[in-house]
Amino acid sequence: MSPSPRERHLAALAWFRGPITALVVSKLETDSPFVAFQTRQAARFYTVAFVATLIVEVLLFPFLLLLLLVMELLLVLTWIGGSPDLVGGGDLSVMLAGLLLSTFLVTAIAMIPAVLILGGAHLVGLIAAVPVWRGRNVRLPFFA
Repeated sequence: MSPSPRERHLAALAWFRGPITALVVSKLETDSPFVAFQTRQAARFYTVAFVATLIVEVLLFPFLLLLLLVMELLLVLTWIGGSPDLVGGGDLSVMLAGLLLSTFLVTAIAMIPAVLILGGAHLVGLIAAVPVWRGRNVRLPFFA
């Protein structure tokens, strides 16, 4: 039996918008096995992507903290040395600007895995939403 247009739109919405939308859609349409399967699968997929992002960020945190501490230590040692070529004769404002820039750099490095994992998950969700919107049953390995 082919899913109705409403069922196809709801199931595609679950893939397109993420895990919270998938859970809301699953509560809206409880009678359709097509919508139930697609929303459960989408919710599992996005939840695994979110948990993977958290794990990667937690594992990456000590290395980023070490990188930040080394950069700040080098800036402080340079400022204490008072080299006019490097920091303008030991100017405190230049050292603080360097500390701020190093913090921004480490923050940007920390965001790269999250953007790649979550962005990739949303790309997969967008790709899965198209055939679901057309009424085809999408089955992802390990999530179906």
